[in-house]
Amino acid sequence: MKQRGICLAYAIVVVYAIVSSFLAVGARDDEGVLGQRASSW
Repeated sequence: MKQRGICLAYAIVVVYAIVSSFLAVGARDDEGVLGQRASSW
């Protein structure tokens, strides 16, 4: 059942990317880490 774990991990990464891009647009953090992370996707 490793494929299920991989799918779950991939879904978490995708959701994290979407959330971080929303955060980067909504409230820009001082370091700009979220902005760089969102733009790298």
